[in-house]
Amino acid sequence: MITHLVPTASETPEDSDADGLVTDKTVIDEEATEKKAIDEEAWQLWMDQAGEMSGFGGRLRTDHVPYVGFASDFIVSLASGMTIMFFPLFFQKDCQMTPAEVQTIYFFVPIVMASLSTLGTRLAARFGRVQTILAIRFFGLFWFVALVLLYHFQANKWLVVGAYLARTGLMNCAYPLRESILMDYVPKSQRARWKSLEAISQFGWCGSAFIGGVLADLHGYTFTFIVTIIMQTVAVCVYALLGLVVSKKTPTDFREIVSQRRNESRLVS
Repeated sequence: MITHLVPTASETPEDSDADGLVTDKTVIDEEATEKKAIDEEAWQLWMDQAGEMSGFGGRLRTDHVPYVGFASDFIVSLASGMTIMFFPLFFQKDCQMTPAEVQTIYFFVPIVMASLSTLGTRLAARFGRVQTILAIRFFGLFWFVALVLLYHFQANKWLVVGAYLARTGLMNCAYPLRESILMDYVPKSQRARWKSLEAISQFGWCGSAFIGGVLADLHGYTFTFIVTIIMQTVAVCVYALLGLVVSKKTPTDFREIVSQRRNESRLVS
């Protein structure tokens, strides 16, 4: 007699697949929890060292980092708002460029910014984030001055465009670095509050556009550019204060140390 074996409920392929999915999900959850714990421990280990930095006899401390950063960014935002809206008009009217040529410029702007952003990240890993941001912004201001001088001495319009692309790319590519500093030095409970302050900067950007328009009508676009250069130079000098209190190392640099400690503790146990 032939006996047919019928699998029990626990032996069905569907249940086996379900058990495998549950196991995989558990492993993923454990890995995520482990990664989060390592990140938090690495941040604490980094802060124990970075938190000791200060400047001006202790008057400038690490808890002042977000305030100094916001003040600098706010000044930059006000200054940029005075000119950014008028660059297309400057190229079209003062540089005698066609609408198609102007749009070609703005086609290359994000490409330049993305390329320089990658370069900035590499430089920060070697020289420090604040030091890289300062260098990038000073070079950006250098090319802004070059733009004004090239136009003043009636250089080829494409040289003026090249200076503009360099200036715009350099002044905007450091955003990821500035954001990482803010996230490292602000407690998690306050990060949303500081992020919301970016809206204030954007409001100031819109308001300063009106002032820039008035100055452009009265004195021309290049005069407005010079005012912007002066204001952004002040902003960079304010940001330079962070060089006294922001560590060149980051929490990521301590992740390997924490991971090794955890592995050693597992082997001992």
